Amino acid sequence: MHRAIVLALTLCGSALAAQQHPLVGAWQLTYPAGVQIENGVRNVIMGDAELTIAAQGDSLIATLVYQGRPDLPARPPSRMAAVAGAGPIVFVQRSMATLNTDGNEREAVALSTWTLSANGDAIEGTVAHRIEGFPEGDQSPEPVKGTRRKG
Repeated sequence: MHRAIVLALTLCGSALAAQQHPLVGAWQLTYPAGVQIENGVRNVIMGDAELTIAAQGDSLIATLVYQGRPDLPARPPSRMAAVAGAGPIVFVQRSMATLNTDGNEREAVALSTWTLSANGDAIEGTVAHRIEGFPEGDQSPEPVKGTRRKG
């Protein structure tokens, strides 16, 4: 019976830690939304989004709502999850990307690895993008910054 009590306390402690995680909340982000390659020159395109992170058990569930830009196709909101823990948290996002090569468009699977941490009302980290079948579009980790949304 002693073993069951210790296990229950451990599980409750993990859930409580996720609920109190500094990333939990709503954030306004500026992040690298993609890359444009023209004549071999890479140009990182910055974007804005609202990121909402909630605790669920021992996990953090994030919803990313992109703010539109006239030079980028509209993106549906995306959802990603990570295990709550100390230090930077890593979310992996899988989505579809539209590639435009000389006016010819095609879709490809894009994987984005978000590494985020919060310090009070500031969030920072990186996001790296990889496009399956298109290594020229891969993007090494670029900075992500933002602030906590109030109210």
